[in-house]
Amino acid sequence: MRKHITPSLIISLLALFIATSGASYAALQIPKNSVGAKQLKKNAVTSKKVKNRSLLAKDFKSGQLPQGPQGPAGPAGSAAEVRAFTTPVVATSFVLSGSFTDVASLDLPAGKYVVMSRANVIGGANTAIICSLADDAAQNITTNAQAIALSQHSTVTLNSPGTVSLSCLKTGANQVFVAQRWITAIEVNSIN
Repeated sequence: MRKHITPSLIISLLALFIATSGASYAALQIPKNSVGAKQLKKNAVTSKKVKNRSLLAKDFKSGQLPQGPQGPAGPAGSAAEVRAFTTPVVATSFVLSGSFTDVASLDLPAGKYVVMSRANVIGGANTAIICSLADDAAQNITTNAQAIALSQHSTVTLNSPGTVSLSCLKTGANQVFVAQRWITAIEVNSIN
């Protein structure tokens, strides 16, 4: 048998060299971040190829991750219910006198309330107007012959059904009117 190198032996050795070193050659030539989801074959990434604890919950579909144990139940909440009461807006004008007169009133069931009122006051120049909501401290304003929107608020505790009123008076000789007026009461759990 002869021991010389034939062209077929050279071609065979060259093919063997290329076949064994082709993967490492390709790995050296692929640019970084050039392989993405399109280049991966279906099911190419398996559990063995993923580093443990490297995935996040957002990487999984809903329901794929098991739920942890149920914690203790919290205290039961109460249904949030807000009750509000209001008068219709009274649009007729009312002439104020020199003594407190109810210009609006609202009947309420027993309870604790935050009460608000509004009255549009129209009067002569330099006339003092005093209004009190629900027997609270009176508010004193002086008109300047223009309409003034008088807003007040107070808190009220009624141990039995009762009435909350907005009362006003004027001082001086000029005539003063109370126009649109209303009262709104919002029931609350406590007043501190």
